[in-house]
Amino acid sequence: MAKKKATPIETYWQKRQRELEETWNQKSRQEIERELKAYYEQSLAHIEKDIRTLYQRFATDNGMDMTAAQRLLQGSEYRVWRMDLQEYVAKINATGDKELLRELNTLAMRSRITRLDALRSETIKEMIRLSEKTERAMSRFLPSAYKDFYYRGLQGAAGIVDGKRIEAVLRTPWSGKNYSERIWHNNAKLGETIQLSIVAAAHRGVPVSDMVRDVKERMGVGINDATRLVRTELNYVQNQAALDSIKDAGMEYYRFTATLDNRTSRICRG
Repeated sequence: MAKKKATPIETYWQKRQRELEETWNQKSRQEIERELKAYYEQSLAHIEKDIRTLYQRFATDNGMDMTAAQRLLQGSEYRVWRMDLQEYVAKINATGDKELLRELNTLAMRSRITRLDALRSETIKEMIRLSEKTERAMSRFLPSAYKDFYYRGLQGAAGIVDGKRIEAVLRTPWSGKNYSERIWHNNAKLGETIQLSIVAAAHRGVPVSDMVRDVKERMGVGINDATRLVRTELNYVQNQAALDSIKDAGMEYYRFTATLDNRTSRICRG
């Protein structure tokens, strides 16, 4: 059966809707996506600094560079505590033996690397700060998109949009979780992955540069996930605003026109 040709009025509204969508897609790329990328890069810088500080402090205390410090930590020397902590301290105070002090520092550092409590704690806190900033940014961006699509997307202002309505739209777990829950879930998973990566790297004795590069790659995945979340939620908000506007205008039916191309996921095609 031949496809029905769109009428001039249908063509007009399709064109207007596409232009509005593209306007917000550009706005998303130039504003919210750029902002979130900066947040993730800031978090990466903080975690990288924590990793380097963990090793640098040991190197500084023992008067050596980072390479020598890591070689010592990875070497076969100073693997076993020959005395308890009080004995080390007493002998060092009595003799001023710098080699004994280095042995104590190395053993203490090895214990800290084995546990990595401080670094893991900082990573968790950094992920919490990242989630808070991401959620605040999206909580500013998405309501403005909803209002614009509601008032301008179809036949003009069909009603009044209040904060409660927008809140209800944003809190709806339309894909199993709402945007806020997805932010916290994704970043918690990202933080866990980074922690496991750091611990595994420390146990293998890999260079700090390799450890940092691995964390950077994992953070890059986090940036991509955040970008995808923004675009998915923006699309949901756009469609929901259009639907609400139709309902409030008292329209009895509407035609949904979907763009199916290689960027459309299997779920969205359905």
